[in-house]
Amino acid sequence: MMKEQTFEEKLTALDDILAAFEATEAPPSLEQALVLYEQGIRLIRECTTALEAAQKRVEDVANN
Repeated sequence: MMKEQTFEEKLTALDDILAAFEATEAPPSLEQALVLYEQGIRLIRECTTALEAAQKRVEDVANN
């Protein structure tokens, strides 16, 4: 069973995906690009969810 990535690990993975797309010497193939795109979208959604949850926690603390 894989452990859940931390928020910071997800950001690092997104940076790695971006670097693969920006590579000029060995850009990803079309199939690799599609897989990386899907992974990136999943990571963005997970990070957005985590940020929204953190914002709610901060607002809850500030309002109590």
